[in-house]
Amino acid sequence: MADFCKTKSLIYRTTGFSEAALCNVKWVSVSLQAILYATFQDLSKDRS
Repeated sequence: MADFCKTKSLIYRTTGFSEAALCNVKWVSVSLQAILYATFQDLSKDRS
């Protein structure tokens, strides 16, 4: 996650967003994807 923040820091500065805020957004989106994936896996197990 630190690498993501470093590589995108220039974009953050140009767009005016704070680097920390956008890293948090990225972290939240990744977490949501993980939760949705785990939920989907559980539902798939229930069906079989």
